[in-house]
Formats: sequence, C-alpha cells, structure tokens
Amino acid sequence: MEYNKIKTIFNPYDYLPTYGENKLDLFFKNGKLRIDVYFDSSNGNENKFSISFNKTVYHLYQDFPGIVMSKINHPHYLDFDNLVEFEVSNVKTAWEKHFNGKFKLRHFKIFFTSQNKLLEVISEDFNIETQNIKIL
Repeated sequence: MEYNKIKTIFNPYDYLPTYGENKLDLFFKNGKLRIDVYFDSSNGNENKFSISFNKTVYHLYQDFPGIVMSKINHPHYLDFDNLVEFEVSNVKTAWEKHFNGKFKLRHFKIFFTSQNKLLEVISEDFNIETQNIKIL
C-alpha cells in the first residue's frame, strides 16, 4: 500500500494539558463516528472536545501498543499524537472505487497517548467541537 503526503489536521494539545486526556468515549451510528475527549482544566471544570467523522466507511479503535488488527501499513511520521491525514492512500482510493466514485474520502489517524488508544478512520469529512462540562 502506498501512503505519503501526511498532513497534520488538528493538534489536540492546543486543548489538552501536557499529560493528555483523562477519558475517551466512542460513538458510531448511521455512518457518523464521534470520539469525545475529556481532560482537566485549571479552573476545576472537566473539559471536552469531540472529533466527528461524517460518512465513515472504515474505522479502527484499539489499544496501542498492542496487537495490530489492521493490515494497513503506515510510514513513520513525527506527529504521533496529532490528527493526521494521509493525502495519498491506496486504502482510501480502494474505498472510493468500491462506491464508484460517489464519495470523496479522506484517511485519518490519531493516537491518544495517555489512554493508549489508536483511532484510524476513512470518511468524507470531519469537524471539531469544544464545550465545558461541569464537574459535579
């Protein structure tokens, strides 16, 4: 498989403290995948941001390091804990061909290093939402 042109899309450490996230929740329904990322703030509130992927055709969420369940081999890259996009991806192209070109897909990957989780997604697009959640 060919992968190159790796682009950093989102740096979660713009929001997270240096030690990272406290908790992750993953939801998938009707092709929409959302991961909620919870973290501490200095004012006593628990904060959250969510990354939503729309028209998701493939996702992998697993412990990392661990047994790799995906047969997708990736090049090494430096932005280990950023959301990155593989602009050239044979897997993404194979999915586009599967749908006869009806979708323009994107291939994303992110590691959540505090929770030791890997998320890999092929979807049409994504968005980031932030909000504060009051600790009870």
